[in-house]
Amino acid sequence: MNPITHHSSLITTPAFAEWICLDIETTAGRPESADEWMRRQWSPSPNWTPDTIGKRYKEAYEKKLAKLALLDAAGIAVIALQTPQQRVLLHWIGESDHLATERDETFVRFHDEKTMLIYFREYLREWAGDQTLWIGHNIRAFDLPRLRLAFLRNGLQIPPALASHQPHYDTMREFCRNFSVERSEMVGLSEVLDKLGMVNHKGVVEGSQIDELIAQGEVETILRYAALDVQAEAKLALRLMGKSQELA
Repeated sequence: MNPITHHSSLITTPAFAEWICLDIETTAGRPESADEWMRRQWSPSPNWTPDTIGKRYKEAYEKKLAKLALLDAAGIAVIALQTPQQRVLLHWIGESDHLATERDETFVRFHDEKTMLIYFREYLREWAGDQTLWIGHNIRAFDLPRLRLAFLRNGLQIPPALASHQPHYDTMREFCRNFSVERSEMVGLSEVLDKLGMVNHKGVVEGSQIDELIAQGEVETILRYAALDVQAEAKLALRLMGKSQELA
């Protein structure tokens, strides 16, 4: 496995974490994934003319190409984790010698996605018990299923902590259901932070730029963005749950 840990070391905990905030960054995946999705999912209305079918198909295909990172075939580039005690970022996107750290923050680099997932599984054995609460923004429909699929795609056993019955608190779902009369299903993290008057780091980098930034060697930019994401999501969850807690 040979992970490369930069800066602080992982903290040894005498007990399972009360909660773990999770945020992943995905790669764009293969362009042919858009073709596969179109063959499986897209179907024209029987009322459309041939010209309309061609136009609508092209529009749908171009939208999927622009959002390859949202398809099942997309790989996981970064796993960002925040607990009450520490923030840990696992990744395989490259090396950065200039990454500024904060207290109780750790970056661990791997050679590929599979070795990162194996290490993540071992991390969960130490930190996540049956009652450890997963928290995150859209974690229920994005981060958790993406990780489960990634384990299976790499021929690995899914960690018990990623089972569907593990307790979780999805800030997007909770905000839409219990805090907003404008939103019924989906709302971005940036909008929620603004509505609550919280520090908003979004806008500098978008998830769709990850592949481009990897190609440019902007490892520090990606990891700092992921660190800010998971920290903001943890603070948001605690605020929505009515808790006040200092984070690493």
